[in-house]
Amino acid sequence: MSFPLASRLKLNVDADILESDGKLDYGVVIHDHLGGYLTFAVTPTACALSPLTAEAMAVLNGMQLCYKLSYNGVEVEIDCQRVAKLLNKKEFCYAEFKIVLQDIFDICTNLKVFKFLLCNCL
Repeated sequence: MSFPLASRLKLNVDADILESDGKLDYGVVIHDHLGGYLTFAVTPTACALSPLTAEAMAVLNGMQLCYKLSYNGVEVEIDCQRVAKLLNKKEFCYAEFKIVLQDIFDICTNLKVFKFLLCNCL
């Protein structure tokens, strides 16, 4: 985990697909430039999605939480390279989860999102 600049917040997101039934949970953590946790949320779902769609949904879920809490100046960190690239390039016309990406871009108009980062997981 890397820390954002002093004037920014970091939103870490991840999706976890359960092997038993293919359903997923989204996890989000928002922290400040010192690494202090401001809030977190885990959201279970009742549906099965592709891994890429699940990761994009985790981003959307986290950004909706930032919007709800009036958190602005956000760096989003995700561990899915394809989703991070699509979000940074704002290219989504060929993605199977383009509706989710469009929702993310729509919420970006209300939040100041600095960048979407790829998390280097060990």
